[in-house]
Amino acid sequence: MERFGTERACAEYLAAVRWPRGCACPRCAGAEAWTTARGILFCKACRRQTSPTAGTVLHKSRVPWRGWFLAMRLACTQQTGPSAAGLQRELGPGSYRTAWLLLAAAARASLGDGEAGPRTPAGGGRGGRGV
Repeated sequence: MERFGTERACAEYLAAVRWPRGCACPRCAGAEAWTTARGILFCKACRRQTSPTAGTVLHKSRVPWRGWFLAMRLACTQQTGPSAAGLQRELGPGSYRTAWLLLAAAARASLGDGEAGPRTPAGGGRGGRGV
């Protein structure tokens, strides 16, 4: 996971995947923009602010991007399924619930629209109703 070891590396990768031909403003399709101190792209032509996470499961999340990238890697590469306890160990201090919710959101995002994601962990959550 060295490739995504820092928040900056995750942000650069996300922007490169989202805009492979360079940034394009969703409002005016302008190609000239600069990045603010908060990591938001600011369009030079129409002055719209756009986040690389807008419209993704990462949008408005308080979890660091590195945690999301790690959860997505675990969700896609583990043959027996990802482990929330394993993710919690990788991320360091934090709750099991946060690790489980990250994995559940990553799994839902990888399934696409209309398919059911994982249910709540045994013995916790919202009584088996899902997240």
